[in-house]
Amino acid sequence: MATIPAHLRENKPLSILLASIAAFVIARHTLSRKARRTTTIPRNQERVVIIGASSGVGREIAKIYASRGALVCLVGRRQKELDEATQECLQLYPEDTDKSTRKAIYKVADSTDAVQLVALRDFVNAHWGQVDTLFICAGVSSLRPLLEVAGSPHGVVDTTVEGIQHTQAIAQKAIDGNFIGPLSAALTFIPFLQHTSPAPAIHLVSSLAALIPPPTRTLYSATKASSLMLFRALSIEHPRISFSHICPGTIQGNFRASAVDVVGARVTVPNGGVRENLDGAMSARDVAKRCIRMVDEGQTGVEIIPLKYKAGFFLSWLFPAWIDKKARQKYDFTSFSQ
Repeated sequence: MATIPAHLRENKPLSILLASIAAFVIARHTLSRKARRTTTIPRNQERVVIIGASSGVGREIAKIYASRGALVCLVGRRQKELDEATQECLQLYPEDTDKSTRKAIYKVADSTDAVQLVALRDFVNAHWGQVDTLFICAGVSSLRPLLEVAGSPHGVVDTTVEGIQHTQAIAQKAIDGNFIGPLSAALTFIPFLQHTSPAPAIHLVSSLAALIPPPTRTLYSATKASSLMLFRALSIEHPRISFSHICPGTIQGNFRASAVDVVGARVTVPNGGVRENLDGAMSARDVAKRCIRMVDEGQTGVEIIPLKYKAGFFLSWLFPAWIDKKARQKYDFTSFSQ
């Protein structure tokens, strides 16, 4: 069991809590692992589809798989970025790889469009005849408190019909990107994975916001939580597929730039709407490595990274008011009623 520092051992309740958390994390990690997948599917023969591969974590996942010699299909809505990412992947393949086989391919597709998703499935079927691993990395952000989106910051004035309708439209964009997209991808690929791969796997890149609600990320948190619960339920309904889900804290990058509640906003939003303290944010590369490790090791269930947020998740049940206070500090949020 993990060693507890002397100054914490003096506080017996806290030391017991920390020791319990450490023991739980170790036990959960051990019990959630299946047989190592690479014994069934060699690394250079794995067929991987990555939805949301034009940037961020998805792009890094594609590059890592390419460096291992796997067959990779990058999927996204932006052709220019997809083409650039695919070219990066092609340069990363081991020297003994036959480049003529086009081991890295891409397909422009919107994950909320059923026609485009079925066309994607037909595309990879024509190239490979099977898929072993599906990564779902696509999503959208939100950066503003809900009542601010509706035109009533802090709820100090009654909302108008226009404000409510505007917020409904913004919410639908968040639902489409963070829930309908993953749902549609699952509907498209679960049967195909089950009947073409000897060890099918699906990995969902979720967020810590799906587990610990952050202020100013109301719509993002709600929709990410919905898709996480959807995939956890799917893992029970389809036990032949190894489902894994990662919930990282803040990640470096430009993911926040296209937030659904900031683009075209009717009010001026300071700092592009980013109130969050980005100090200590993880790199997309580090998150990608952890995602792939979960899939390789057959680890199922939910993984929270970095480690400090595992403790934060447990503490949110024991001391919710304290965690709420910390969340306000992280996102530089002050409630009107405080």
